[in-house]
Amino acid sequence: MPFDLDGLGYKGLGADFRAESGIVAFDATGNVYVVPDRGTSDPEVVRITPGGEAAPYLRLRGLGYVSQLTVLWDGSMVVRGSRSGADGPSALYSVQRSGSLTPLVPSPALSHPVLVGEYPAGSLVVRDDSGLWSLRAGRATRRPGAGGAFRLGKKWNVVDPSGTVYAVDDTLGKTRAQPVGKPPYGLTVTGSVPGGAAALAKLHVTWVIPASSGGFYAVASPESYDPYYVVHVTPTGAGTTVLAQFGLHAAGCAVGKGYPALGNSCEPSWFLAESGRRLLMLGPLMRGTPGLVLAGVGP
Repeated sequence: MPFDLDGLGYKGLGADFRAESGIVAFDATGNVYVVPDRGTSDPEVVRITPGGEAAPYLRLRGLGYVSQLTVLWDGSMVVRGSRSGADGPSALYSVQRSGSLTPLVPSPALSHPVLVGEYPAGSLVVRDDSGLWSLRAGRATRRPGAGGAFRLGKKWNVVDPSGTVYAVDDTLGKTRAQPVGKPPYGLTVTGSVPGGAAALAKLHVTWVIPASSGGFYAVASPESYDPYYVVHVTPTGAGTTVLAQFGLHAAGCAVGKGYPALGNSCEPSWFLAESGRRLLMLGPLMRGTPGLVLAGVGP
């Protein structure tokens, strides 16, 4: 599997885009959306097309901080954030193309809602202090098993295209799944890292996104945080695949040059985004080197 590094030169992103300050989301058509600075007033959203062109898309008017961004299958955008100058917890907003925000206030009201994803039928999946809910047309419906037999993840909860919710606490081996209409189960993540004896199940997860083929992609590392691995976890956990490996203190890679997925000299990034048949990594961990914003892992 080749590893390719595309030179974006931070066009439209700004050299201040870092893992600790940004947010990344993607849509069903392969566009990637980046908030370079989530803590600024009226945060800007930059769109990266499947061809690698980055340009300003919209500003989230009235927000002083954005903590989550998701793009639904119909192309609509939802954010979780707080208004400029406002006290109190973050709330959910539907985003118009102009950047104006419409509060999502479902009935019954939810306590500290957090975005999880989208069910195939088009409803928004949200968790709150009491469990898992689906939101549609202003109505909140509690999901079966949520808050009971199915325990949500402490760090990560994502939904794949089949509607299965995956809950991750810390390591890959502690992942639980809740399929639609079926009992929850724990994933059995097998195998070890390439060229080593460390079990994949013991890797600590730092980022998770749903995979269009089912299951999820994750960035994970051992307790030493070096190296970082990009893995695809299948719906059962069996056959989990390591797609790429990066050294935290690697020498770095040249713009536009191809490198092997394993055994390369490239530095890791924080975020993942699926764009067509490519898996992108964005947001440098150590240094914001211009031209190394987009990394694609493809067949």
